[in-house]
Amino acid sequence: MEKIPSFSKNHDELSVGLHECGTANGVTTWDLRFKKPNAGDYLSPKALHTVEHLFTQGEMKRRVMKLWPKIVLHRGFDVLVTHAPAWQINDHDNVVHTGFKAFRRLLEKYEPKLMLHGHVHLNYGMKAQRIRTLGQTAIVNAYEKYEAEI
Repeated sequence: MEKIPSFSKNHDELSVGLHECGTANGVTTWDLRFKKPNAGDYLSPKALHTVEHLFTQGEMKRRVMKLWPKIVLHRGFDVLVTHAPAWQINDHDNVVHTGFKAFRRLLEKYEPKLMLHGHVHLNYGMKAQRIRTLGQTAIVNAYEKYEAEI
């Protein structure tokens, strides 16, 4: 499987601006940067929301709370698939890589068999682990690609 060109770039080295990342399978990808990563002076999560689809902890909690009736009705769930990681599991302390507390609460309460997330690229030198566990849940950083047997 061919990597998407954007996944091969170290985004910490990109400057502010619009960057062509390359073409794969007839699709050209672009990277739009408003700030230099990990250099401070970040936009607030509210401001980033429209461009990066980032949510505050409170916003994500409200989104998860809307799912509670379905989760309770089905007595839990087996697999959780998210873009961002759960709080303090495969996340980092910089503002754009902080995991969500609402996801961690779901994991602690229902202990699904598997959680798949992305967002934290393993090639950025952040020393993230591909697979972690919390209780009975295997938590996988599916960055780039990952095959799971369910």
